[in-house]
Amino acid sequence: MKNLCLLIFTCLLCFSCKEAEPKLPHYTITGTAKGVYNGVRIHLKSSDDKEKDKIVSTRMVKNESFFIEGRVDMPTLYNVTIDGIQGKLPIMVENSNINIDINKSKIEESKITGSKAQEDYDRFYIGFNKLDKEIFATVKEFRKYRSQNNKTKLDSLSNQMKIIDNKKTQYVIDFINNNEDNFFSLFLISKQLNNKKLDAKKYMDAFNNLSSEIKSSKKGIEIKLKLENLLDNYLKTNQPKIEK
Repeated sequence: MKNLCLLIFTCLLCFSCKEAEPKLPHYTITGTAKGVYNGVRIHLKSSDDKEKDKIVSTRMVKNESFFIEGRVDMPTLYNVTIDGIQGKLPIMVENSNINIDINKSKIEESKITGSKAQEDYDRFYIGFNKLDKEIFATVKEFRKYRSQNNKTKLDSLSNQMKIIDNKKTQYVIDFINNNEDNFFSLFLISKQLNNKKLDAKKYMDAFNNLSSEIKSSKKGIEIKLKLENLLDNYLKTNQPKIEK
């Protein structure tokens, strides 16, 4: 009995002292594509600031499976497309072992596992898409009353759209502030840098709230410089005029 207790204690000690799994220096994407024929090409694509696609990697399906590998400096949003299949699958790629189960009928509903950044992406967009639906419904109403030239309704709906737009901005900021040690938060900031309505001060504050590791990363330093320039222009534009 004494030996059994000692064995259990030793096992528990080993588990508690177990080091965290080391980060991989590259990513692997192992995919299953049921119903997709041999030789069909699968593409991993990136998008530039103008949403123009660039092929990162192309592989052929063999025995309803495919394999892609590469490296990213930080979690990056790519898209998976398949020749002959409509649509694309957004995927947050990070240096880890990622698995994709392709849904041939509706590629957007394919299952992705093995990427923490993808989990964060999905979690973020659950709330963000709800706000997008609110905006869409309001815009639909706006068009309806614009055709009727109903100024009272149009003014009310314009204010409503501004409120929802502000809620979207705050939703992004809150997500970043609540996930300060997450590289996906840095990705969210980077996606907003070309937004003409960007509140540079809010995003600079959110950036400063990130962990030291993220801020000092290569991408973090790059984004900080861009934010500082945007903030400088923002402060100049919004500086109160002093009456002479």
